[in-house]
Amino acid sequence: LLSGSLPVKFGYIPQPFTFLSYVNLGFSRFLNTGFNHATFTAAFFLLSPKTGDILRQALNFSAFFLLMELLVLQGMIGTNAYILNSLVLLSVFFVALENIFARKLRIEHSRYLLLGICGLVHGAAMGNTLLNSGAANPASIFSYAGFSTGLLLGEIFLLAVLFVVVAKFLSTKDYYKRLVVNPVSLLLAAYSIYEVVQL
Repeated sequence: LLSGSLPVKFGYIPQPFTFLSYVNLGFSRFLNTGFNHATFTAAFFLLSPKTGDILRQALNFSAFFLLMELLVLQGMIGTNAYILNSLVLLSVFFVALENIFARKLRIEHSRYLLLGICGLVHGAAMGNTLLNSGAANPASIFSYAGFSTGLLLGEIFLLAVLFVVVAKFLSTKDYYKRLVVNPVSLLLAAYSIYEVVQL
């Protein structure tokens, strides 16, 4: 669920490592340095803040994310940090762009394909970050499962906040697409391009 674009200090977890300490690490990673993933989560949330659409998008993205993260941690797929970080940011751009040009506030089948591809990219970036940081033992499913659980909880937390703020108060308004989805998506797209240039 997170990009690997920001440096993270993983050494604060006390020994011995426990499942909950890895969960805490993943959740902290999301809240403290996961801004790129937070923007991506906001981007795919905006178009249709209906509970069913949110869950299907999140599950689709997370399944591909977790698969690719595991493959990278097991050394089955090589990675390049610069390319992955660029692709993570571009994923925000493409999802935001789709929001802007969508004619209706609904999720098309192509959206799930796009989110699946983005999940693979984000998972590879996160796996690369974990390997380079030494936070996770590549052979340990234990550390992978705990950290990934923490990331998922962080994403759920953000989606819950967005749901309360946006879905309950704004999504039913006539101006939602024109004054919320389009301008916010434009800002997210501009942010992603700016960050790509800064890499």
